[in-house]
Amino acid sequence: MSDAEGKSRLGCGTLTGWGTFLAGLAAVIGIVINLNDAPAPVNNSPPASEVPSSSEEPVIPASQPAEEPVTPAPEAPVNLAGTWSFAPYGYSLVSNQVGNTFNIQSFNHLNAPISTGTGRVEAQQVFIDYVAFDGSPGQVVLQLSENGQQMSGTWGDIWGRSGYVTLTRQ
Repeated sequence: MSDAEGKSRLGCGTLTGWGTFLAGLAAVIGIVINLNDAPAPVNNSPPASEVPSSSEEPVIPASQPAEEPVTPAPEAPVNLAGTWSFAPYGYSLVSNQVGNTFNIQSFNHLNAPISTGTGRVEAQQVFIDYVAFDGSPGQVVLQLSENGQQMSGTWGDIWGRSGYVTLTRQ
């Protein structure tokens, strides 16, 4: 390659001979400078005065048990088991609970079954999916009171019927 070709390709003179040598030297100097900036290795060996001689028995430090991370105990599920009343209509709801899930059966004022369902508890919220005596499914979303004696919220079914409900523990 001629000198003119090198100038047109690189925009300046070509790196030949001394130029190539100086570029390589600059790269090596940069690496050496970076190595000198690296932190010195740490010596974790005990001083010679603390190393036991061959006649002494080595001292083995007592091992300490590993500390296990502290995880908070899971909250016990809210207890909804038992009978709840819907006073304005004389209806009652009976709940059988296992963990955070439960089954319900509700009865009218004549103690005839009017719906069955399943539910779950998430903190203070209660979610129930039910099927009414006429076969129509619905949902109830309730908020449990602080003292655990009342649940209030809304219900709705597939026919668009909905309302507000408050259940009181019996």
